[in-house]
Amino acid sequence: MQLLGSAFALLVGAARVLAQDEGPGTPLYSYHLRAPYLEESLNNPRWDFGGDAIMEVNRFIRLTSDVQSQEGYLWAKTPMTTNSWRIEFEFKVTHDGGIAGDGFAFWYTQERMEEGPVFGNRDKYNGLGLFFDTYANGRVKTAFPYVMAIINDGTKYYDHDTDGNNAEVGGCEAHFLNQHYVTKARVTYVHNNYLNVDLSLQGDNQWTTCFRAHGVSLPKRGYFGFSAMTGGVSSAHDIIEVMTFALNSAPERPDSEVPKPASSDDRGRSTNRASQNREQPVQRKPTTVSSSGVSAGIIVILLIVGLIVAYIGWVMYKTSKANSYKRF
Repeated sequence: MQLLGSAFALLVGAARVLAQDEGPGTPLYSYHLRAPYLEESLNNPRWDFGGDAIMEVNRFIRLTSDVQSQEGYLWAKTPMTTNSWRIEFEFKVTHDGGIAGDGFAFWYTQERMEEGPVFGNRDKYNGLGLFFDTYANGRVKTAFPYVMAIINDGTKYYDHDTDGNNAEVGGCEAHFLNQHYVTKARVTYVHNNYLNVDLSLQGDNQWTTCFRAHGVSLPKRGYFGFSAMTGGVSSAHDIIEVMTFALNSAPERPDSEVPKPASSDDRGRSTNRASQNREQPVQRKPTTVSSSGVSAGIIVILLIVGLIVAYIGWVMYKTSKANSYKRF
C-alpha cells in the first residue's frame, strides 16, 4: 500500500509539473525575441530595428534613449497569418527626474517600418495600436501612465489633443514607469471575437486584466512591431523579451450571438467598461492550450504511468521471490 501511495503521489506531482510547463498555445519562434539579440553579422534574423533604436546584445532593445527628440522602432520581418494569437513581452520604461514622455506602442498592422507622429509610427495605420502613454498632451479624465488600444481601418487620424481617448476601444491606468522589477504585457486576440490585454507590473508574474474588448476584427495578415518617441520630454523605452503563440479559435457561435464590431462612437463609450475592469482584483487568466500541447501531455503522462506500474511490478516480483526462499 505504501508503494501504491508513493506511486500515486509521484504521478500527481508529474502531472502538476506538466501542467505548469505547458505554454499558452503553440510557440511561434519566428516572432520570439530573446537575448542575445544580435548574431555575428550584427543583425537579428527575425526582427528589424532602426531610427534611434539600439541593441545591447545581452540586455535590451532600446527604442529611444532618455534623450529629447528621438524615434525608434522594432518590427518582425515575417507577417503573422495565424487567425488567433497571443503575444507576451517584457518591457521597461525609465526616466531620470522630472516629467517623462512620450511612451511606446505595440503594433499589429498591415504596414511596417513607416515612421510617423504616433509614438514614432505612421498615422492612419490599418490594424491595432496599443499605446503605453506616459505623457498627457491635453486635459484628460485619466491618470498617467495609461495603456490604451485603438483599432484603425487606415482612414482615421490619431488625435494628439485628447491622447487618442476619443477612439479607444479599452484602456487602464498602469504604473509601469521607473519600476525596479519585471514589467510585462500580454495581448490576446481571438479572431473576430475579442481582444484582451493583461499586465504584470509587480514582478510576481501575477496578471491583472487591463481590458477586454468584444466584437474586434483585425486584419488576417499583419506585422508585429514596437515603436517609441520622445519630444520635449523623454524616457528610455526598452523591449527585453517577446514570446508569441498560436491559439485555437474560440468555438463559433450563431451570427445573432456574435457581437458586432465597435463603431467609432461605441469605442468612445468603451472607456467606462475599461474603468470597471481596473477595479477588479488581481487574477490569473485561464491558459489556452493547443491540441498539440494536450496530445504531448497525454503521451508523457502515459509514459510516466507505465514506468510506475513496471516499477511496482518489479518490486512485487522481487518481494515474492524473496519470501519463497525464506520458506525453504
